[in-house]
Amino acid sequence: MSNQPMRPFLEAGLARIREIVGEAHVVADPAEVDRRARDIIAEVRRPTAYVYPGDREEVRLIVEAAAEHGLSLWPCSRGRNWGYGGSTPAVDGSIVVNMERMNRVLEVNEELAYARIEPGVSYRQLNEHLKTIGAKLWADCTDGPPEGSVMGNALERGIGETPYGDHFGQLCGMEVILADGRVVRTGGGAPDCKTWNTHRWGCGPVLDGLFSQSNLGIVTEVGIWLMPEPECCRSYIFEIADGVEVGQVVDAVRKLALTNAIQTNIHLINDVVSLSVATQFPRELLGGEPRLTEEMMAGQRKKFGIARWTFGGALYGSREQVRANQRVLRRALRSLGRLTFVSDLQVWAVRLLLRMLETQPEDGLVCRTLDQAIRLTTGKSLPLVRSVPHFHGIQKGIPSEYFLRHAYFKCADRRPESDVNPARDGCGLMWVAPILPMTGHHLDEIIELTAPLFERYGFEHYMALILQNPRSMINLMSIFFDPEDATERARALELYHELVTATSNAGYQQYRTSVLCMDRIFERAGDFQRLAEALKGALDPDNVLAPGRYGIGGGERKEATLDEPPRAATTVA
Repeated sequence: MSNQPMRPFLEAGLARIREIVGEAHVVADPAEVDRRARDIIAEVRRPTAYVYPGDREEVRLIVEAAAEHGLSLWPCSRGRNWGYGGSTPAVDGSIVVNMERMNRVLEVNEELAYARIEPGVSYRQLNEHLKTIGAKLWADCTDGPPEGSVMGNALERGIGETPYGDHFGQLCGMEVILADGRVVRTGGGAPDCKTWNTHRWGCGPVLDGLFSQSNLGIVTEVGIWLMPEPECCRSYIFEIADGVEVGQVVDAVRKLALTNAIQTNIHLINDVVSLSVATQFPRELLGGEPRLTEEMMAGQRKKFGIARWTFGGALYGSREQVRANQRVLRRALRSLGRLTFVSDLQVWAVRLLLRMLETQPEDGLVCRTLDQAIRLTTGKSLPLVRSVPHFHGIQKGIPSEYFLRHAYFKCADRRPESDVNPARDGCGLMWVAPILPMTGHHLDEIIELTAPLFERYGFEHYMALILQNPRSMINLMSIFFDPEDATERARALELYHELVTATSNAGYQQYRTSVLCMDRIFERAGDFQRLAEALKGALDPDNVLAPGRYGIGGGERKEATLDEPPRAATTVA
């Protein structure tokens, strides 16, 4: 972080922002800013300050102050977009506006199954709020941080677990602050519109998408649809049999999803993903190799009871509906692998077992004996059994830190049991997430394209396929690296950029992206980018809001002088 004196208009702008939010809610000390800018990607941009508004009016006044003083703002909801950039901007020098203090659940409508929330509402908070008020409603969550923002993930078009797992698709009605300080509501209705949170399309042009993965406004409130609690929920785990091609399973899953026999956004994961959940990286096996070889991975699969490919999901509805869908899945998948259903009663039994083990050392006689007993009955190791209650819970909208711990795979320190924060703890992970048509052919093509790149750069080929809809799947690839090893970090960054380029050139666009490649995300979509730049120029001609976010308005501001504030470099088609 530079220790150069602040530009005059930056000083004046921050002074005005302090007046708006209070001294305690502005952080400009370089060392503290540097600490808050940490993420788990290999390279981060440098903000100038962090600001924490407490309500919509403070956000609006901050935007006006930034425009007046020629400053750039980088809005974020809670700053836990780890692996994509956390709360760091796409260009150096922006002021991060973190809205975690704006954390009110404004309304829960049980009759129509929706809520109105602010950006700082987390998955954990919304889940606990629904339980506290006794609402028979579930809020979908991810398998990521429970303290992540419900709204922030939805605006990034994140994917969850239940039938409500298309998070942006569940938003209905947005309140947005534009770059000139105006507050607008999407949907085309009057302020007292009765269907603002129930009729997604409103009247006239549908503008909601302008504020997703964009920098055209700051969203300060949304309506979000909630899932009525079903009579029955039964999760399931499917392990692909040896000798079965994963493409066959993808084609089977597509057919099941198109007929609604599969209701959730299932995650189809390879053995590297499963290993990162079960344990930390077994460096002792490398013996001079840069990565785990297939022989080493075979040994790890045997040790932990891991299949080459696994997917999980859940069935919902009446008991009769769930039983009927169980029969459909068994018929469709029985020739391809092993299907196991998990009930609430079984999860209760597992939890009881785990509570008995809480006071026992992991390498003690009791744990070893139970591990052997579990292996004999299930073929699984104790670490995998520990994941079952957490997996079952997120299928019911109950957030958990358990799977977030996999970010510590190559971390030198032991991963924590709670208070999981991979950015704070020095983990290294970057996501690359192209989206594919939901066919085995396209999966084979992407594996053939990307697996040699992981091998060339000396990293394990992590691949998780997420059912985005019955016709598309997200190919989530993770690059685990040791951030303390400069050479490995550099190799990871090279691999990241090569994966982005190779998949783009093959016709697979990113479903979402990190700040590392926002400046080139639309290299092969020039007409689209020019249209987006025209919208940016019309709504934010001074480039106040998130310059460079998703490749739009990336021009640098001029240096400030004593005579006039700097203006943004506006790029309009």
